[in-house]
Amino acid sequence: MNYSNFENKNQILDWLANLDQKWPERVRIRSAIVDVVDKYFQGFKGEEIHLLELGPGTGQLAQLVIDHLKSNNLSNISYTGVDINPGLISYTEQKLTGLHSTKLSLHQSNLNDESWYKNLPLFNLAYTFQTLHDLGGYKALELAYKKIYSLIKPDGMLLNADFTVPFKNDDPKKMRRFPVDVHQRILESIGFVNFSHEVTEGKLAIMTAVRL
Repeated sequence: MNYSNFENKNQILDWLANLDQKWPERVRIRSAIVDVVDKYFQGFKGEEIHLLELGPGTGQLAQLVIDHLKSNNLSNISYTGVDINPGLISYTEQKLTGLHSTKLSLHQSNLNDESWYKNLPLFNLAYTFQTLHDLGGYKALELAYKKIYSLIKPDGMLLNADFTVPFKNDDPKKMRRFPVDVHQRILESIGFVNFSHEVTEGKLAIMTAVRL
C-alpha cells in the first residue's frame, strides 16, 4: 500500500497491522519506549510536559505514552505530532482528542522540508519510532538531528527508535539504516550528551541522548 494514499480508516488499520506482522519486534519496542519515557519523567518537577513525536502514524504510541504518564499523576501534558501523511494526521487527531485533557497540536509536514520545525515551541521530550531512516540517508539524518536539538529544552531528551541493521537490498552507496555507533557520533557532534543505547529488539534499537 502506498503510504500517501489512505482512503479510509480500515486501510490505515491494515497498514498498521502489516507493519507489526512484518516486524513483530515493534510490539516489544513500543513497550520499551514507554518504560524509557516513564523513567525519564520520574520526579518531574515542571508545570507542564511538552512532548514532540515525529511520525506519529496512527497515534498508537502517543496514546500509550500519554496513558502511562497520566497513570503516574503527570496530568498537564501538551502533545505535538508531525507527520507527512494527511490521512494519518486526521486519524491521530480523532484518536487523541479528549484523551486525558491533553493539549494537542498536529502538523502535516515533510521532515525533509527546511522549515518544518520553525514556529514550534520547545519540548521536554522529542521521540520518534521507525521514521528517521525514511528521510534518505546520512546527511538527512544529521540535519534532522540538528533541527530536533534546536527544539529540545535544556536537560530535555531525544529518543529515537529505528532500524540499526542494514537490509539485504539496501544500496551501500545510499545507506538509510545506520548502526548505533553512527547515531551516537552524529548526536555527540551536534552537542547531545549522555547517549544511551537502551534496548535492541530484532533490527530495531532505542537510543536516547540529552541536550545540555
